[in-house]
Amino acid sequence: MDRKNVSNAYIAGMGDDLYLKVGYRYSLITLVFFITYVIFQPPMTYLCRKVGPPIFLPGLCMIWGIVILVFGFAKNWSTLGKHNRTIRNRNANNH
Repeated sequence: MDRKNVSNAYIAGMGDDLYLKVGYRYSLITLVFFITYVIFQPPMTYLCRKVGPPIFLPGLCMIWGIVILVFGFAKNWSTLGKHNRTIRNRNANNH
């Protein structure tokens, strides 16, 4: 899931299901996705060059699939932020 898919899911009903229409909740969720993209894009590009695309890209797809599965279990809007913050903290500890 990326920023575009978050907006598609919002239109398809996620906004009602997770009460994202209250205040700035939807904006905060999209902001969390954007900030993590900006922070992790340069290191991931460097890592891809060092490891090589045949190993890096499939591994990244597997990890991202697991992350999105975790997001699929969100029952409210704050859970999305908590999952994303947990992932960011684990990534920061690994580097």
